Amino acid sequence: IENYAAQGEWELAYNICKGLDDAVLTASIIEQAGPTLLKLSRFHILLRWIDDLPPSLIDADPGIMSLKGATLVMTGKVRNGIDLLNQAVSAFTVNGDNARLARSLTRRSGAYYLLTNYSAALHDAELALKYCYKDVGLLAEALKTRGISLLCLNQSTSGLKDINESLTLYRELNDTPNMAALYHELGIAYRKIGRLESARDAYTKAQGYWRQDNQFYRLADLCNNLGVLYHYLGEYEQASAVLNEGLKYA
Repeated sequence: IENYAAQGEWELAYNICKGLDDAVLTASIIEQAGPTLLKLSRFHILLRWIDDLPPSLIDADPGIMSLKGATLVMTGKVRNGIDLLNQAVSAFTVNGDNARLARSLTRRSGAYYLLTNYSAALHDAELALKYCYKDVGLLAEALKTRGISLLCLNQSTSGLKDINESLTLYRELNDTPNMAALYHELGIAYRKIGRLESARDAYTKAQGYWRQDNQFYRLADLCNNLGVLYHYLGEYEQASAVLNEGLKYA
């Protein structure tokens, strides 16, 4: 199991755990696999794995609650996800597990951002940054969330500084999926503050990454956003073309 986990062969590791009928070990593997499966948009696999665990274990394991909350957020059930993330944050605050607290705060920050509660998103991201200095990937995620929140709070200089730092870290990690996600979210933030040409540039960068990786779930959402943007810009033929492309991925 450890060898498969070290190689990122999460489905093989999970299947062995299920065969051993060890729910605690299975939960541990699911939590370890979570960040990778989230960035690869494997949301339905995660939810299936989590929901196969005993309910009593889920209720007693804040790491699994945090992961389920993040997955619900990514599948559109944002408020349900926040309810679980609140429980995880409270548990990790009490038990002093700062590394997992930082991850849960970063996830909740992203959820608040989706609800346009940028002040709450900024608050959680800043708290997370106090604890995630040992995890470069998590540091990049917290910087991203703080950056796009600052942009939407009209603090563009500080926001862009965080976003560029986040991009640099993702490049060092060769983390293409998270770079694409950052460009997508940056495009949304630029559109919200009226920087439409910058939004188009960010969207098209994300589109290039996700086309290359065949991330159809992400492409469907991105094409919708890009199509709406082209419509705002008066580029109706491009809007129609990209919206039709998005329908193929939906």
